[in-house]
Amino acid sequence: MTNFRFVGDDRLDVGKSQGVPEEDWSSAEALEAPLPPVEFDPFKNVNLVALVFERLPDTARNMARQAALHFIRSGMEENTLVAVFAIDNRLHSLKHFTNNRESIRAAVLRATSGSYGLFESQSTDTIQGKLKETTDRMDKDPLESAVMGGRGNAPDMAVTQEIELEELTVNILRQAEKLMLYQRGHTTVSALRALIREEGRQSGRKTLVLFSTGIQIPFPVVERYRLMLSEANRANVSIYAVDARGLTPEEMMADTRYMLGQAINASRSQMLTGLGRFVTRDETMIDEYAETAIRMNGTGTLDDIARSTGGFLVANTNDPRELIEQVSEDIRTYYEVAYTPSLNEYDGRFRAISVRVSRPGVKVQGRSGYFALPPSTESPIQPYEVPMLVALNSGGLPQDFPHSSRILRFAETESVEKEVFVVEVPLKKFEFLEDEEVQQYNTRFSILVLLKDDSGRIIQKFTQDYPLQGPLEKMGMVRDGSVVFMREADLTEGTYLVESAVVDQISQRVSARRTRLIVPPSRKGLGMSSLAIVRRVDPLPEEEGIPSPLHYQDGQIVPNLTGEILKDDSSGVGIYCVIYPSLESSEEPELILDVLLNGQVVGRGTPRLPAPDTNGVIKFVGTVPVADLKPGRYEVRAYVSQGRSAVKEHAFFALAPSGLNGPASAQ
Repeated sequence: MTNFRFVGDDRLDVGKSQGVPEEDWSSAEALEAPLPPVEFDPFKNVNLVALVFERLPDTARNMARQAALHFIRSGMEENTLVAVFAIDNRLHSLKHFTNNRESIRAAVLRATSGSYGLFESQSTDTIQGKLKETTDRMDKDPLESAVMGGRGNAPDMAVTQEIELEELTVNILRQAEKLMLYQRGHTTVSALRALIREEGRQSGRKTLVLFSTGIQIPFPVVERYRLMLSEANRANVSIYAVDARGLTPEEMMADTRYMLGQAINASRSQMLTGLGRFVTRDETMIDEYAETAIRMNGTGTLDDIARSTGGFLVANTNDPRELIEQVSEDIRTYYEVAYTPSLNEYDGRFRAISVRVSRPGVKVQGRSGYFALPPSTESPIQPYEVPMLVALNSGGLPQDFPHSSRILRFAETESVEKEVFVVEVPLKKFEFLEDEEVQQYNTRFSILVLLKDDSGRIIQKFTQDYPLQGPLEKMGMVRDGSVVFMREADLTEGTYLVESAVVDQISQRVSARRTRLIVPPSRKGLGMSSLAIVRRVDPLPEEEGIPSPLHYQDGQIVPNLTGEILKDDSSGVGIYCVIYPSLESSEEPELILDVLLNGQVVGRGTPRLPAPDTNGVIKFVGTVPVADLKPGRYEVRAYVSQGRSAVKEHAFFALAPSGLNGPASAQ
């Protein structure tokens, strides 16, 4: 320990309401009572307090409003600056940090009277109602429901068809619910991280008071959530959570019971119908429902956020005044302990902190710990990135398993190139954990791409963490696939360094690569993009915004970097490129495709090019037949000519003998 001190005000009247009788604390007169100004002394420490209102339904706004206004009346003393924020689909700033209590009150009233995603809430209610109808029917006669869902054993086929269509609708709604759950968790965590990061730059006491009805953290957001807690602790930001639902204990676990019910019903259906039929989607998602149910306890998440950062949860009460006043007192009076950790390396692992006192009967509020990450301000480091950054900064590049990477180049404008960075890794290279007790597999891996300028400064960082889990019976199919990671960047003329790394988070094995990228001077005249072997064409997501050069009609091209193709694949080998005709030539571009084996041309084609699109470019997708080709490694060369101008590109694919297991993929 390097420092221990008491900070704050030891007066006996801290945290008491100023001029408002206790019995009138929530009355209209109390809400509108004039508030005296708060003094500010520039020579003393500042207390920064962010009041954050997170997606409050109508039933919770009154409670949150009263609690927040009581804090303004009782908790704002000298040098306390308060800001007001709201979170729905994004973070909104309603009032900057100020000691003007009248303007803060106006912002609180606005935050607790506006609309928080009404249509989204109605959609969720529709989903829950529809799923509950199906659940209730199964509860009445589970055997009949299971048989009807078994395709063909029910006497009334019209009823069977109705059930099937209803199941289809329910599955659609359930997927929508999953996406909304992910979006909400991701948005809330990202918003809180932004607030924490900015508060962390300031000196003095920093506090965040979160008014919410519970935060649900889906599995893909767990790592970001843990990082948020670590960043709060590193930035000395304490979070106090207020459950704005008040005294409603039954409501707290309703969602959890519902999701567990889905898992139970799916499992029961399996037992009743046996294995002699098609497995339904519900049955493949039993473990996912159970996992979701564990994280559906939003109140538990609020409690975890508060306890992990040195605060506490205000919940299960319709009169939070005493606890709100305790928050105010904590802001003004606390003990500060500092120490230098015996940390030899930044390994990205979580380091727990425990504070104990010898005095009996004392309750300690302290921070739970932090991730051992190197300090970074320009590009925040995620814990899962650390092994990959260490590998890229080491003397040699580890190759614990193979991974493929490629840069696909497209012309954005005459002076700007769009580079698509692609990384592909076979999933069979990662370690899978098998839990026989719950019949579930788990694996986790991460991918990182760094784009640097010629001085070695990081220009852009692309990264993603992949936690995967599912039923054991599906593990073999998943392991036979590949993950394809794609990101885009616009670059001007110059020399760049591109580094890619992949880590198996379970075994901590790492694979890293480094390549140099040269963007040539401005393009003039006829041009052509990189030639890519096509793995598949995925449908475009509905929320897709900025068009990508890999967008083709209503889909997105997914490249095949390994180029592995089965000989008996009747569809042949898909190829893709973009052609940029010269505007100065009146002639139409022409394309010649050559297929080579060992440097010798074994096939040639002259496909007709489509007309240019509205942007004046030609997107070409073609197929190389493989029926007459023997197994081996082939090269495809594409020649494009227009008048006296010509350009060429090439790509490779490997033709495997018939009957071998071909690679699948997952993006």
